[in-house]
Amino acid sequence: MVLSRNQNFDLFFSFVEYFHYLWTLFEKVQTDDDYSDRRISSKETQEHWQKLKPLLSTKSTNSIITNAQELFQAMDSDDGGYVLFAEFCSFMVQQQEEESSSSLSFSNTSKSR
Repeated sequence: MVLSRNQNFDLFFSFVEYFHYLWTLFEKVQTDDDYSDRRISSKETQEHWQKLKPLLSTKSTNSIITNAQELFQAMDSDDGGYVLFAEFCSFMVQQQEEESSSSLSFSNTSKSR
């Protein structure tokens, strides 16, 4: 399937919007006094559990995440003790894909253009 130039741009723009949405969410969760650390701790995950919980897939093929500690362990894919932005993005995209059954729809992350 070949996309037209406009379709390519629309798809690209939707990814940019989604990336911005993830960055904004990451910044809200990553709340330590040192904002330059750019990583989420287990403590921050616990503090923001109620904000993150609605974003989790209810159609997960893996185990359903039921608490902040399970969420932190699932996001910390390299077991480094912190969730980096790349890990956060990978996890959130996986959740989006599971929820939308492999349909890349990011329409609920930003206002319509």
